[in-house]
Amino acid sequence: YEMEGYPRFGYMRGRYSKEELKEINTICESMGVEVIPGIQTLAHFEHYLQWLEGAAIANTSRMLLVDEPKTYVFLEQAFATMRECFPNSKNWVMILSLPSAIHRFAIRTCHPFPIV
Repeated sequence: YEMEGYPRFGYMRGRYSKEELKEINTICESMGVEVIPGIQTLAHFEHYLQWLEGAAIANTSRMLLVDEPKTYVFLEQAFATMRECFPNSKNWVMILSLPSAIHRFAIRTCHPFPIV
C-alpha cells in the first residue's frame, strides 16, 4: 500500500493506493464483511529496505531496527494509513511480529486499540 512520506514503500510491487483500500473497505462494508488490516512489523521488509530511503531504520536487509526512533515514526505512519483507510474496523489491526517487539511498540505509542 502507499504510505505518505515513504514514496519507496511498495514501490514497483503493485501497491494499493489509499483510494483503492478505501474502495475495498466500502465494498466489503456494503456486504456486511469487516476488513481487518494486517501490518508486518519489524521483519519481511526486504523490498523496502533495498532503497536508500529505508537505510536509517534497517537492522538487516530484511528487518527494521527496533531501538531506532525513526522506526516507530515509520510504523506510526503505517498505522495512520490503516486508520484512514479502514476507519470502522472493529478489531482494528492484526500485528504480525515478535511478542516482545509488539509489547515495546504498544507501550511507546499508547494506541487505543486492542493488539491481537
